Parts: sequence; C-alpha cells; structure tokens
Amino acid sequence: NKLELIGSGQNIGGDLKGFQQLSFSLPSSLSNGGTVLTVGNTADITGATVSIDGSGLSFSAGDAVVLIDASGAGTLTGAPTNITVSGGGYNWSLSVSGNKLIATVPEITGIESHESPILRVISVGDGFLITGIVPGETLSIYNTQGQQIYNSKSTATEQHVTLREHGIYIIVSGGQAVKVVKR
Repeated sequence: NKLELIGSGQNIGGDLKGFQQLSFSLPSSLSNGGTVLTVGNTADITGATVSIDGSGLSFSAGDAVVLIDASGAGTLTGAPTNITVSGGGYNWSLSVSGNKLIATVPEITGIESHESPILRVISVGDGFLITGIVPGETLSIYNTQGQQIYNSKSTATEQHVTLREHGIYIIVSGGQAVKVVKR
C-alpha cells in the first residue's frame, strides 16, 4: 500500500497505518520548519519506505521539514526502513523526534565525495545473497506486515541469509532499502 501526499498543511483526524510506502511531493512554497501532514490519532510508520520529491524547493544544509506530526492528540510509532532519501536534488536525512517524522538536509562537512556501495539482493534457492553491505552496518529484513524477521550486524560486504518462506520482503542496510520477492 502506498500513501502519496502532494502539498503541505494536510490533516488526518484518525489513524495513519498499514502503508508500506509513504511518498511526499513537497510544494515549492514549503519553507524550513513547515509541516506536510498532521495526524490526529496514531501514525504507525513501522517498516514504511519514505520517498521525497523536493524539486522546486530552495533549502540549505540544516533546513528541515516535518513530514508527519502526531504530537497534538496523537502518537507516532515505529520508524521508516530508510534513514536517508534522495529526491528533488536533495539528500534528506530522516529521523523520528518525539511524535514527529522529520526530513533534514544534512550539513555539508567536507568537499570529498564518498559513494556508498549499492545494496543488491540475489534470490538463491534457500534465501538471499545480499551484496553491497558496509561492514559494521545493521542488516535487517522485514515482511509485508512491517515485522522485522532478521537483524544482524554485518561483518563483510556480502552475506547469505537463509529464508525459506515465499513472499515479499524489504531488506535494509546502510540507509538503503530493497524490495524483493521470494518465489
């Protein structure tokens, strides 16, 4: 399930839950500190993948927007599967603070370019071969209900994970998320 939000200043009086994807199209009129969606009750974002289109914005390093605000009468539970998002010319950093999901344009700390390896998943007979892992990063696998079914700190750039159940899975490591189908 995908929730696509276009614009800002939107409100939901009830609960927000059950979405695997949260897509935010930010308007050019949105300014630093602005809020996209206010939720009146519970906002459960467990296992959701966040995407942001911020084209047309004029943000600087350190600027932030509140993607979801459930701090009024509601609560925000869970966290998205990705901690960084590239969209609209920005590399956003996602964080949960209190009952808010916040997207921040990170500070620029140097002039060197450092590219992380690309997370890739190959389905093999009894599970997955996952490559592009950064040693020391956590490798997690979630099912379509947002339940974490595997979690391990990686020690190598590739890892074989045995998983015999057929289904759709989200594999997360180093701020990257990959959706795969095991048949």
